[in-house]
This record gives sequence, structure tokens and C-alpha cells, in this order.
Amino acid sequence: MNKKKVLITAFAAVLLIAAAAVALIKTGVFVPKKKVYIPEGSTINVRDEFTAQLTETEVSDSISETVSKSEITNFYEAQSEFPFTVDGKLSVSKMFPYSGSFVEDGSDRAVENICAIRVRNNSASAFQYVSLCFKTDAGEIFFDLTALPAGGAVTVLAKNAEPFRPNIIVSEVSAAKSIEFAEIPSLHGEMFELSVQNGVMGIRNISSKKSAANVYVYYKSTDENGLFGGITYRINLGDIPAGKFKQVSPPHFSESSSKVMYITYA
Repeated sequence: MNKKKVLITAFAAVLLIAAAAVALIKTGVFVPKKKVYIPEGSTINVRDEFTAQLTETEVSDSISETVSKSEITNFYEAQSEFPFTVDGKLSVSKMFPYSGSFVEDGSDRAVENICAIRVRNNSASAFQYVSLCFKTDAGEIFFDLTALPAGGAVTVLAKNAEPFRPNIIVSEVSAAKSIEFAEIPSLHGEMFELSVQNGVMGIRNISSKKSAANVYVYYKSTDENGLFGGITYRINLGDIPAGKFKQVSPPHFSESSSKVMYITYA
């Protein structure tokens, strides 16, 4: 057989093998293996005619701690771990949406769906002022509260009225600033007799020997859950001589939705 015939025969054999392979692929008997590179983080749309088998793998310990498992695999969902405890004294039970009057700056303007929290003082100390900082996936949110007695609970609105998101992630709660009362705040029952009627506050100096100068009454709003608003209001009654009585109609005050917290005088 000459060289030309050998080449023709070999070429015919290659064509025959190729035709047979095409026929097998079309009938599904033979599926060629194919390596596919899928970039990390890509999303694959699986068509109905294909099936896929997923294998769960552990996240490598060598991955930087600054990257969460949820960012790598989407198998994990970060959660805000309420309640948060701050300095072992305050506990924040939850964050929730609030709509109504914005009391924190005294404006009482109408707001809708802003962040609010519930805070309880679990210590034996009374707090004059606390600024709580919430670190969230959308940035820092601050809540300022004043005049929180030992064992007291209060609803506080976000200082800057940040909007509430149902999927907000809180990673940390800390006290940016905290001031406790130097002395336990008091109504000074040995010195004053307090009365409230129809929005009018009356105070009598029941001491027969001492005149009280620069008398201030501090009060907070309340709701069905306890104290409401980080803000604390106060009214100045001036000087009250021994045995004398004064009346005043304080703003933001009602006998049904307010609570007198303490009295100061000189």
C-alpha cells in the first residue's frame, strides 16, 4: 500500500470516530467532562434540566476575622444579640420602631418609624446622664438618657431620630459617657409637700425653720411601660419661705402621664 492510500485510510478512520462520538453525545450516552471556573462570590443560575449537588464546607481558619462567615458563604445570618448589657449596670432589651412625638429635643415634632430602645437600670446607683452608642451596620446611633433611678426602666428615642430598619444589625452597645448622681436624688419629703391636680403642681415648704432657695422640680413623661423619653424636664419655683405654698403649671406635665423624679434646692 503506498503512502497516499495510508493517509486516506487514516483520515477516513478519524472521520468515522468523530461521527460516532457526535452520535453518542446527542443520545446522552456520553457526556464530555468539562472544567468550569466559578469566581468566588459568583451566583449560579441552575436551569431546570440540570441538577446540582451542594457540599457544605467549613470556612478556613486562615480567613481574616474581619470578614464574617455570612460574607463568605451566605450560609450564616448575622443577628443582633439582645439584650445587651452595658458596664454590668444597664441592660437594653430591644430596639423597635417608634412613631409619634419626638420628645428628646423638646420640640414634640411628629416622627415616623424611628429607632427606639428600652433601657433598664439593674444597679443600685441612679444615673444623672448616660449616652449609649450603638454600633450598627449602618453606622453609629446614639441614645441619650437622664434621671434614671436604680431599678428604673425607660423608653429612649434615637438622639438624631435615625430611621428604624427591620434588618438592622447591632454589633456592640457601649456607654460613650456616663454620670451617676453624687447623692441619691430625693423629693425631700422632710422639707416639701408636693401636690398635683388638673395639671397644676403645688409645693409647700413644710419646714418651720428653713427657707428654701432656688427650688427646682424635675419630672419625666411616662407611658404604659414606665418612664418615656431620655429627656427630663424641670421647673423653677424660685424661693419658698418656711411654711409657704407655691403653685405652677409646668409644660409637658400631666398627673396621668408624668412622674416627679426629684427636687433640688439651696
